[in-house]
Amino acid sequence: MYSAVARIPPALALLVFQTSPMLYVLVSWAMRKEPPRWRALAPMALGLAGLALALDLRLEHLQSRWSEIGAGVLWAFASGSSMAVVYYLNTHVLKALDGRVRTFAMTAVTATLVILGGAATHAIVFPADASGWIGLACLTVFYGLAIISLFFVLPKLPSTHTAALNIEPIALLFLAWLILGNTVSPLQVGGAFLTVGAIVWLGLSKR
Repeated sequence: MYSAVARIPPALALLVFQTSPMLYVLVSWAMRKEPPRWRALAPMALGLAGLALALDLRLEHLQSRWSEIGAGVLWAFASGSSMAVVYYLNTHVLKALDGRVRTFAMTAVTATLVILGGAATHAIVFPADASGWIGLACLTVFYGLAIISLFFVLPKLPSTHTAALNIEPIALLFLAWLILGNTVSPLQVGGAFLTVGAIVWLGLSKR
């Protein structure tokens, strides 16, 4: 995800990440943990259509647009695919394990791999000024609280609802406009709402 937001606007990266609920459903079907539900295909198709609008992937300039955002989109999709696996493991494999233990193990393994990989490639660069350190501290606190809360509640939710009702991309569109001055077209905003709405529909379709 960090590689994605370094290449494309964060809100667009999060929208691509929203493919994770769809991928989770498909993985659950493929692994025969849940029976296929054909009515779930409609919100999936709608979500992909909304994503195409949000990314501004129109046929007349598809090649040039993809050359501009393609790398970031692929990084974000890889992030969504990874999260789909996390959803699957939390729901179908590790549900009986205490959420605190599960979260600690996941974050500890991730931290170890990132530190070792960064050190091996000399890619670890510390902030150069006070603003950078404040940003790093805020990232650590807010992301830490968010991810701990997420993994704590995931097993308590019905399986296909684990990633539904996620308004991160919409909130980020607003924050990016308010704080960073990022702007997107009305069509892209509509696509963002369409994608998030489709994810909500996907989650509710099991009821």
